[in-house]
Amino acid sequence: MTTFELNGKEVTVLGDHPHLLAALRDELGILSAKDGCSPSGQCGCCTVIMDGKARISCQLSAERANGATIQTLEGLDSEEINKMGQAFAACGALQCGFCTPGIMIRTKVLVDKKGPELEREYAARHLGAHLCRCTGYVKILDAVEALAKGEIPEEEHGA
Repeated sequence: MTTFELNGKEVTVLGDHPHLLAALRDELGILSAKDGCSPSGQCGCCTVIMDGKARISCQLSAERANGATIQTLEGLDSEEINKMGQAFAACGALQCGFCTPGIMIRTKVLVDKKGPELEREYAARHLGAHLCRCTGYVKILDAVEALAKGEIPEEEHGA
């Protein structure tokens, strides 16, 4: 039995799960954290915020979460999610969307930590934990940079 705070609410995991990601998805119904490679931890799709840090949840046992504070995309403020979605869409930083929740979670951690002082190279190093096969990283970094500076671009609509 493992108890932790998830998106502002205390939860208890009763089942036997191979990792935290499985507990989040299978027992707690958190679907934003994706299983792209478990348990290898190489794609970043299962990234969550644990005690203020971006963590790869398929690399953590559920027991490691005991007493922790965990936040997923479902627990973010809707205004914050909308800003991120707008920046990612306007910059063309998403296509299939499978990796997007994990990247957005890491983006939140980076922007919260560095704010407008976030340097592109620093963001690129930290986003290296994520595998995106559709867009590459230039457009993702454009979106992260815009969010850090608070300069959310308007989405362009074709004529």
